[in-house]
Amino acid sequence: MGKHLENFYLVPMHDMTLEDVFTYYNENRFQHEQLFDSGDLDFSLQSQRVRLLRSIIEADRKIAFRFSVITEDRKMIGVVKITRIFDDHQQICDISYSIDKTLLGLGYNVPILNRATNLAFHEYQFRKATMTFLVSYEPGQLAALDAGYSKVGVLKQNEKIFGEWRDFVLYEKVNPDLL
Repeated sequence: MGKHLENFYLVPMHDMTLEDVFTYYNENRFQHEQLFDSGDLDFSLQSQRVRLLRSIIEADRKIAFRFSVITEDRKMIGVVKITRIFDDHQQICDISYSIDKTLLGLGYNVPILNRATNLAFHEYQFRKATMTFLVSYEPGQLAALDAGYSKVGVLKQNEKIFGEWRDFVLYEKVNPDLL
């Protein structure tokens, strides 16, 4: 871990102010613009208002759990989403996250991923967590391995980005408490 690593917390995204969420997504929009066609993106204030409302609705319905990663002084430095996938009886979730561009390479990936995975396993009782990364995105793949995830394989032509079907790598981790 980097020496710049600060204490951080995961708090439900809907507990953050609209201004905090709007600022984070707009200051870090380049991360999202690399993964989605521009027509799919909206960084407006209204879009962030909808994101906060979705956070409440999805958590209430136990579909997905959105978190803000914050420092001790409540600065938003990242986001985490834990999404229920497949049928309820399979108890599998997918975890995705992003970190403020100023903190990339400073050792936050693995601790944030560990915290999110522990939350998925212990708070929400998921049996397995999965993650996917573009084949070319090595930092995410290394963080997944460092957090105890195993590489499962390549999902061929998994998502269309900028008009091209792209391959993704699938990682998974099984909850050791539910084996």
